[in-house]
Amino acid sequence: MSLEPIKDVRGISHVAYGFMASKALFAALNLDVFTRLSSRPKAFDDLASETGIAPRIVC
Repeated sequence: MSLEPIKDVRGISHVAYGFMASKALFAALNLDVFTRLSSRPKAFDDLASETGIAPRIVC
């Protein structure tokens, strides 16, 4: 039994990007980002300060 070479990586890429998007969504939920933004828009620095994460990670 031999493996076929991968000719189209789009399927794998879609799975990987979907995984990354879901991880970002769950992180935002765990940090309560949506509730924090529900009353008004906030600057990245303010949101980072409220959540305790580095500003470079927020954006």
